[in-house]
Amino acid sequence: MSQPTPPSAAASPAGEAPGGLTHLDEHGRAHMVAVGHKPETERSARARGRVLLSASALARITSEDAAQALPKGDVLQVARLAGIQAVKRTADLIPLCHPLRITAVRVEFSSPPAGAAGLVGDERAIDITVEAKDKDDKMFGR
Repeated sequence: MSQPTPPSAAASPAGEAPGGLTHLDEHGRAHMVAVGHKPETERSARARGRVLLSASALARITSEDAAQALPKGDVLQVARLAGIQAVKRTADLIPLCHPLRITAVRVEFSSPPAGAAGLVGDERAIDITVEAKDKDDKMFGR
């Protein structure tokens, strides 16, 4: 069944998708695109996030004995595994994403000092960076 095309998704004069987006047709509807003809290239991606938590929670999960002291073990190692698994399942998690070959993943955690930009009062943070790469075994300076 055809649906009306909203004015904001109207095709450009050249008949391209709005804004030149490849996964939208001339009517602004999502569709899969062929990638088999594309040459293999080196690819990389980086995602960053921040988790806000209390000072006491941060102290518990970053303590030397966190793996033994916490009921579910080392929180950061579980988060590292979850990040790696998410990278491996990118094509399942992102609509219209083709399967990707990933040859290396790095998940890093850091904690800015108390009072750092963006933190309020007793608030603390863990910054997370996930990097993924294909076609380069020497990634991340290893």
